[in-house]
Amino acid sequence: MTRKVAFLFLGETLLIPHLYPIVEALAAMSGVPIELWVSTSVHETLLTRWTAPFPTVRIRRAPGFRVAADDGSGRN
Repeated sequence: MTRKVAFLFLGETLLIPHLYPIVEALAAMSGVPIELWVSTSVHETLLTRWTAPFPTVRIRRAPGFRVAADDGSGRN
């Protein structure tokens, strides 16, 4: 049985700097599947770009996912 790790990015983008370093370190050190649940397109854009080098990371849309106007810089 392969266990997964999940992180929830369900609101403020201000939490990303606190959680993402943990995601990055775990993805770099192990082959464990990691799911990042996102609530907005801003989270999705940023995390998709940053996790591109990590094949074990999967971005998933949480129920209630919202599309927010974003220029790709991460501002919401």
